[in-house]
Amino acid sequence: MRSTTILAFDYGLSQIGVAIGNTVTKTARPLYLVTATQGKPDWPSIEQLIDEWQPLKLVVGAPVNREGVDNTMLSHCERFARQLEGRFGLKVTMVDESYSSKEAKSLASTEGHSSDYKDAPIDHYAAAIFLSDFLADT
Repeated sequence: MRSTTILAFDYGLSQIGVAIGNTVTKTARPLYLVTATQGKPDWPSIEQLIDEWQPLKLVVGAPVNREGVDNTMLSHCERFARQLEGRFGLKVTMVDESYSSKEAKSLASTEGHSSDYKDAPIDHYAAAIFLSDFLADT
């Protein structure tokens, strides 16, 4: 049976939010937070997630570069996407993640989040938001 699962990654220099989605139901949900140390992902944790969920493909959120703004995170995200593809041999699609963090914060706030995003990050929720958008467009 062919996998219908997609994993999405909201890459950050200290943590990476991971969400899981389904191409049939076109639904997504937050899954996990992977640590990163100075931008270096915890590859064994990512490998474990890929082994467990056997995704059809991977999605990485990319911040859109607004004119006149230095967006070095885009370069980091592109590098991370290439590393994922090279390490795991899965197709990686980059998608616009603009405003997903803002939307995730708004959602978390309505659910009673303390707004201390350093101690209680919500990057996996942001990943679910842009993965939902991606699934709706496919």
